Amino acid sequence: MIEEQGRVVAVSSDEAWVQTIRQSACHSCAARKGCGQRLLSQRYGQAFQIRVANSIGAQVGDDVVVGIPETSLLKASLMLYLAPLLMMVFGAVMMERWGSAQEGWVILGGLAGLVAGFLWARWFSQRYRNDQDFAPQLLRRSASQVPGWVPLDEAEPTCAGPR
Repeated sequence: MIEEQGRVVAVSSDEAWVQTIRQSACHSCAARKGCGQRLLSQRYGQAFQIRVANSIGAQVGDDVVVGIPETSLLKASLMLYLAPLLMMVFGAVMMERWGSAQEGWVILGGLAGLVAGFLWARWFSQRYRNDQDFAPQLLRRSASQVPGWVPLDEAEPTCAGPR
């Protein structure tokens, strides 16, 4: 289970909005000066909010631990990132083998495969949107303070928050 600490910032019926602080290992990385991840985290901040089922009865202000199973994260990553790339290669190979071996047509076949892969990833994402196996879960209340906590009114969350 991949776990992250956060703080409950809003509760509505059976759901809770949890603000987490993205942890960064930039200070110990040798490539920190040329890394895009460091620049993104500085530009867009590190606080963001997620909506989870409030299975433990958390209240606003509670420090909690949220998690997602490793297998779910791996499966979703493969489906959303690897599948479009494989379909792009498949499209290019099929165009070369059974279509035209001219470079322009092979490129077009690869692009068509990539577009088909993106459409498939969108379908996968929409089909499993409400599947609890792919949703973060509220695991328990945290015994320690959340490191790097910034109050909600000072943070810049990346989502619109509770509706």
